[in-house]
Amino acid sequence: MKKLVLISLLAFSALPLRAGELDPKMDSIIKQFARDAAAKGIIPGMTAAVFPYNCDEKLAKKRVEIAIVELLTSRLLSAGTFRLVERAQLETVMKEQKLGLSGAIESATAAQVGKLAGARLAVQGNVIRVGRVYQISSKLVDTESAEIISASIVEVPVETFDEEAARYLVLVPEREALGFYAGFSAWPIKTKTLPAVTIPGTGGLKLTPTPKSGVFTVVTLGVRYQVAKKWILDAAVAPVANLGPMIRFDIPPPYAVDSPSMMDGFGGRLSLNYSSNLSQRWRSFFGLGYQLYGISYGEDSHWAVNTTKLDGPSGGANVASAFGRAGLEWRVKERFGWSFIGQLSQPGRITYELTATPASGPQQKIKAMQLDLPVFMVDTTFAFYF
Repeated sequence: MKKLVLISLLAFSALPLRAGELDPKMDSIIKQFARDAAAKGIIPGMTAAVFPYNCDEKLAKKRVEIAIVELLTSRLLSAGTFRLVERAQLETVMKEQKLGLSGAIESATAAQVGKLAGARLAVQGNVIRVGRVYQISSKLVDTESAEIISASIVEVPVETFDEEAARYLVLVPEREALGFYAGFSAWPIKTKTLPAVTIPGTGGLKLTPTPKSGVFTVVTLGVRYQVAKKWILDAAVAPVANLGPMIRFDIPPPYAVDSPSMMDGFGGRLSLNYSSNLSQRWRSFFGLGYQLYGISYGEDSHWAVNTTKLDGPSGGANVASAFGRAGLEWRVKERFGWSFIGQLSQPGRITYELTATPASGPQQKIKAMQLDLPVFMVDTTFAFYF
């Protein structure tokens, strides 16, 4: 039993830093400072000034260095090891010395400014990103001698830091985030081969549907709402859903017919997706949803074959289906994403039936075109998040 407990403790200690451990990392810096200051004969309660940390432009845009200063200041106040110079007072002195409020400051300069601000100690440092970890370097400077009396380096996983310091950072939130996107897909389609049908009242003339190939083109505009950390609600409209001139059938001369009517319309879809971060730049998502397309047959068409009238249907057809989807998103920037999404849908069918009205006898429906919408399609989207 003791061995089992020991193994469990060792395994637990080997795990990466988890949520709730950022403050202890800040506390370890303060404890290191306190030990080294005491070793130098500097008594507790001395006044300290916390200077802006240095970092590269990318981290500065995210306000990582500001987050570190805020967290360290908060922990210093809680520990009570040092008394802190008010930030407004420190900024006033820095402005008087014509120093920026961010960026690198030499130890000698920090000592000089800290002394002018009434501090015996100056805290400064820098932060860099190494892979998926932030490396935070801090040092404690004696303002009287400009001597570095303590130095500390701690590492914090980016994911943990972003989660616990989120209130200070400029981030796309992991819940209640909103994104707008535009998408495009184009997929080959072809009408079915249908048997020839005898047109009533024409003495045996046959109407022969002719297979046609085209491209189903869809343009989408959508919204993604991150309702929880890993769950995304996706709603989109498709103001453009074009199939092209897919209707064609033949009747023996002199009644040959080629209908160039365009088939197009609009649509919409709604899905719930589960997302998972694969890396800092890539994430995957899987979802289920429902879609609806309203397709128009184009202009109303009418033909006369002997004494029989052929009338094309008016309006169009609605096609609804459930679907499953899976995709990858590449975060080009923090707030911009480029996605590729594969979608597998229930079969959706569109038919074009002519109404044959002979001079005598009942009306008859003649199927002149049958088209199955693609079961599988690939969509690409460009999204902006905030």
